[in-house]
Amino acid sequence: MLTDFPIQEILDHLVDRIVEAMPITGAGVTLISETVSPHYVAASDERALAYVKLQTALEEGPCVVAYRTGRAVAIPDLREDDQFPLFGPQARKAGLGAVFTFPLCQGGMRLGALDLYRDTPAP
Repeated sequence: MLTDFPIQEILDHLVDRIVEAMPITGAGVTLISETVSPHYVAASDERALAYVKLQTALEEGPCVVAYRTGRAVAIPDLREDDQFPLFGPQARKAGLGAVFTFPLCQGGMRLGALDLYRDTPAP
């Protein structure tokens, strides 16, 4: 990420390419610091952006857990998951079927998280 390109441009390009390359319907990236809640956000479309914003507003969801723990979160069927009592029902109502989230790290420092979204449940 140490280039002459603006970080936002890089993130926007990343989420667009991920959706083209993987069997997902949306993607979002959130860069977080200890002192500032999400300071860069990118999403492949409006629905993905809504899921990212929902997690930020609720301070709950796979993105938050992946960032805080440094571990991936896989929810292949959001209908069968109860670990996020606020995020889960609202995300399902908005049409989310599955979410897979990966922490973004550099060395030992956590930078944020990458969310991969599907409209339908999937492993």
